[in-house]
Amino acid sequence: MNAILAMRLSSFYLLVVLAGLTVIHAVRYYRRRTKIYRLPEINEERGVVISKVEEATGIKGIRLLVDNNARVANLYSISWRRPVIIVTGLANEALSDDEMAATVSHEIGHYVHKDPLKKRVFFIIDAIFFASVILASVPQLRFPLLFTLLLMLIAILFLVFQFMILALFLPKRLEASADDYCVENGFGSLMISSLRKLYESNSPPSRLPKGIIRSHPDLENRIRRIEEKMAVIHNGRTISS
Repeated sequence: MNAILAMRLSSFYLLVVLAGLTVIHAVRYYRRRTKIYRLPEINEERGVVISKVEEATGIKGIRLLVDNNARVANLYSISWRRPVIIVTGLANEALSDDEMAATVSHEIGHYVHKDPLKKRVFFIIDAIFFASVILASVPQLRFPLLFTLLLMLIAILFLVFQFMILALFLPKRLEASADDYCVENGFGSLMISSLRKLYESNSPPSRLPKGIIRSHPDLENRIRRIEEKMAVIHNGRTISS
């Protein structure tokens, strides 16, 4: 009995630590989000971009916020509820209005497909699993030890599965889907031009954060896929006409 109690207490305290780390991460995330939404807006400066994208996609209320402190040339969507897009200062300097419209339409693709939400669902499910294990580890609740260990095993397996999906498979698939959305709205050639400029601004690639390198296809493969998508759309229009 003492061994069982010790295992329960050990797992309980371990998971309390994990829960604490999760809370710390959530607080940091909230503070970062709050800071992001205080970034200056460039809708007036890039009014042509907003008009082009809204006309092509039908999405209204687009907000462009600029982060002049970022060290990379990049754009990214931060919300599934509102079309809010962060433009780094280097990207704002490198891209013309037409090229910016193409990359913004790509980010609108992420917004339309609810990509930010898809990524967070995994973390929510994982948090529920670990919360269940913590409750099952409380000695006073008298859950069977086997049940507690089974829950812990499921939570760990899901964590591994989550890492494999989020780190190795999902990001590049989401990028490809957003590229398709961009091409379907008529920005294919401009997207290729903007990608070349962004990659050139971020040269050498080793200066990029590992998260960006891991989540995005390499330049030539990405351009080839966009060109193939453009050819499919062109051929479809030719046949229909």
